[in-house]
Amino acid sequence: MLATLILGLMLGLQHATEADHLAAVVSLASGQTRPRNILLHGVSWGLGHAAMLIAVVGLLLVFGHAVHNAFSVWLDFGVAAMLIGLGLHVLYRLWQGGVHIHAHHHHGTAVHVHAHSHMKDNHPHAFATHVHPHPAGLPLRAFVVGLMHGLSGSAALVVLAASSMVSLPGALSFVALFALGTLVGMSMLTAIIALPFSFSARVSPRVFSGLQLMIGMVTIGVGLHLICLQYLLAFAA
Repeated sequence: MLATLILGLMLGLQHATEADHLAAVVSLASGQTRPRNILLHGVSWGLGHAAMLIAVVGLLLVFGHAVHNAFSVWLDFGVAAMLIGLGLHVLYRLWQGGVHIHAHHHHGTAVHVHAHSHMKDNHPHAFATHVHPHPAGLPLRAFVVGLMHGLSGSAALVVLAASSMVSLPGALSFVALFALGTLVGMSMLTAIIALPFSFSARVSPRVFSGLQLMIGMVTIGVGLHLICLQYLLAFAA
């Protein structure tokens, strides 16, 4: 039993690295420049994810129910749409700040594109002086996104927990450790992500804007990939 519980914790750590989770948290934190605030987004997402998993999976296990496949598919569609929305919001925020894609070529070189900003203060030192502390409470939006991810992942975890443990207390313990592992894993990942974000924001606003542009595009891509995947699964069924 101990080995199975440890497995639940390890699976939770691995669960935090899934593309849709990372894309959501990074897009939510992409506008932050302080490592503490970036880390708080990861912690807040992890708490929402853990709360929803423990609540929903716990109730389903106690009452002996499972999530219907059709409902699970719609939850996954919801997550995909949410990711596309988060990515679009990142791009909109950049557009509001005067960032756009600029194509040009230098003498004797091929045409290339890059993110370009027309913000009034486009100097690293001027940008750094604009960075100021904001309230350091847990971000509500990241918590809500975590809730959504926890809800969409509950169907598979019910099956996994029920098949891993013969007793209800054991299954609930498995779910709790899985949720804890995901919270710890996402907190560690956002702590690592915070370093390049904070550094680029203080050294080069163009690099910082480029990172945000890349994050917005990748987040939209992950959302579109999930939608296509769900359509293929529905068609195969």
